[in-house]
Amino acid sequence: MCKSSVQLLRHKVTGGLGRSDFHTSTVGAFGQFATGRGNTDAGFVLGTGKLLLKVPPTLSFVMDGEIPDYLLVEDSILQIIGEILVSGATYKPMEFVGSTVES
Repeated sequence: MCKSSVQLLRHKVTGGLGRSDFHTSTVGAFGQFATGRGNTDAGFVLGTGKLLLKVPPTLSFVMDGEIPDYLLVEDSILQIIGEILVSGATYKPMEFVGSTVES
């Protein structure tokens, strides 16, 4: 089943922690942690059986209030990227909480 179908059907994706694929981090939408791995990292895992991770600090973004009709969710992330810059979340998970996220 393709990943977008899995997400649309609200199924949890398991075993995503060691995958080498750019969709891995989308499991955060289901309250899970996952991290993307490159081909070199995947080869290391396959060769050694070890997955080396450092536990990074989490960036938490509290979003409260209603999003106006003329804005999209993408506009919110673009605003955040503009504030923290592209490198601002390097090696850091981003957590989005608040009434806006819940609705």
